[in-house]
Amino acid sequence: MENAPLASRSIWIWVAVLVPLVGLSVMFARSLDRRGDDVTIAGAPYDVEGAEVAHVWVTTPVFGKPGQTETRELPREPGDGTGGPVTRVRLPFVGVVSVEVKRNDNTESWHEVVVRPVSDLVCASVLLLVIAILLPYALRGGRGAWYALLSEATGGYSLSRVQLLIWFLPAAVLYGALSFTFRRFVDIGPQLAVLLGLSGATTLLGTAASPSQPATPVAPVTADLQDLVNDWSSHPDVSRYQCLLLSLVGSIVMVAAFWRNLEMPTIPTAVIYLIAGSQGTYIATKAVKAGKTASDGRMATNLGPDGTSVPVGTPVVTGAPASATPAPVGTGGAAGSFAPSKG
Repeated sequence: MENAPLASRSIWIWVAVLVPLVGLSVMFARSLDRRGDDVTIAGAPYDVEGAEVAHVWVTTPVFGKPGQTETRELPREPGDGTGGPVTRVRLPFVGVVSVEVKRNDNTESWHEVVVRPVSDLVCASVLLLVIAILLPYALRGGRGAWYALLSEATGGYSLSRVQLLIWFLPAAVLYGALSFTFRRFVDIGPQLAVLLGLSGATTLLGTAASPSQPATPVAPVTADLQDLVNDWSSHPDVSRYQCLLLSLVGSIVMVAAFWRNLEMPTIPTAVIYLIAGSQGTYIATKAVKAGKTASDGRMATNLGPDGTSVPVGTPVVTGAPASATPAPVGTGGAAGSFAPSKG
């Protein structure tokens, strides 16, 4: 009976996870009636052709006049695609539109494009975020799921794990929402991939640089956000603070850049160097402190008579050497022993 409340709570958490999944399924089913050669979002950059495009026209229905259409030329902008330079346009219309492309050699091509509203991208982002937040609770089946993911083995929040979450969670949610809306895997810049890889490497190296667990069990450390800027000695560490602050600022700018251009942002190379230096400084400081702690621990102990470690300065008590004085012949010892006399 003790597990009944826990099982009930786990069921409700799974229900909360399934509701956003149902919402994503409904969004996908509603979009099946509008099909075209490609899908984009209103106002997002759309790659039409290569760099040799001369003109791009779009034909759209006239609002309030059924059966009538109008054609207008769209401003072009350069871009980088997977195959090289491309020409981009932004379609500020919702619905199925016809895009006509005229190249420099006077050849033409047409595309039927389904333009989805930005609200679809917003809804997909919110639903994926809810799933990402609730999924650890569903897998663990109770409270403390996020603390278990973000804490050290001995307790307390881990900065390396938190900074990985700060970078990875928004990037994964936005990439998933954009890919879901486009119905395909969208391109991701190498800089962003390198940034996420750096955060993962920092988590791995930060775990390796942490002090080893003590041989004797200790009481678990309670959750405290100060763990993010304090080391394991509860001393504030500026290397941890600068790593945390730079991760927060960088993640916020990344999210803002995404919603401004409606595409996965390109991280400048200088920012990659700055973040790599910040995370490297944090790892190096942690490794030096861990090595010093281990060295101080070895110097502060010596071996007692039974082979166990005792702090330096503790008096070591040893037993007196065993000695035996033979009793006189024919007399009894003080402990009640008796030596027979020669008769």
